[in-house]
Amino acid sequence: MKEKKPFFDIKRIRGALELVCILVFVAGAAFLLVNGLIDLKSKKTMKELRETIKAARIQSEVLPGPGDSEDEEDVVDQVVEVDALSVVADNDEEIMAQSVSVSKTPLFEAYKKLHDENENFYGWLSVDDTDIDYPVMQGPDNEFYLGHDINGKYDKYGMLLMDYNCSEEAEVPHYIVYGHNVSNGKYFGELMFYGEKSYYDYHPVINYDSIYDSRKYEVFAVFRTSVEEAQKQHLFTTWSFENKKEYDDMVAWAKEKSMYDTGIVPQFGAEILTLVTCEYSQDEGRFIVMASRKKESE
Repeated sequence: MKEKKPFFDIKRIRGALELVCILVFVAGAAFLLVNGLIDLKSKKTMKELRETIKAARIQSEVLPGPGDSEDEEDVVDQVVEVDALSVVADNDEEIMAQSVSVSKTPLFEAYKKLHDENENFYGWLSVDDTDIDYPVMQGPDNEFYLGHDINGKYDKYGMLLMDYNCSEEAEVPHYIVYGHNVSNGKYFGELMFYGEKSYYDYHPVINYDSIYDSRKYEVFAVFRTSVEEAQKQHLFTTWSFENKKEYDDMVAWAKEKSMYDTGIVPQFGAEILTLVTCEYSQDEGRFIVMASRKKESE
């Protein structure tokens, strides 16, 4: 009579464990491969965008700019055309609005192209001599572009995202830009370096291009906070300042929280740019860099 093998056979158990280990290894390798390919694609897309914008900036330094005579003649022609239209149309508001809009031209042709391809392209943010050099998107909410690229495809790093409530039309705008704190330094991972005064000393200015103009903002406060504290101060729900007290209270709070004194105290009327990323020293922590717009003459 043939001897019946026990159910808990050592060889059978060992074989099953080996199979499980192989499956886990294959799944892990596939996961790393897929993530590696996504990273490579993300890096390629961003590299191409940066090269395009870099070339546009270089070209703008070589070709005649808005202040040169050739462009001034074009502006004069536009003004004459607007005046003529206003006379013919008398008080026709629709025609006047169309006439005024033609004089607003993009800073770079590259920005126009990006905006034509995706109307959610909002501008470009950079800090000299750092890896912070990225397009800024503004979608219909504050979620989509935290997990998608400029083409709307999945990207675990997402994009820099302007709060969807922020508006260029506000009287005293408060621009809030969110970005992931990525360990490899991408996006706002390098923002954490502002925790050291020595880093700020070499990078006191944040550059921001809207589609139509180039701006510079001086850092005036760097601090850690929690989502709860920020909400109490209305940091993420104040998209413009209606009066001087509201403005001064926000600045005073930020200056008091700041890790060090930058010597910059914004005055009511100056736009404020707030950069936000996650930090992990506390629950729901946020690392904040706030800057005010420099005057054109400075």
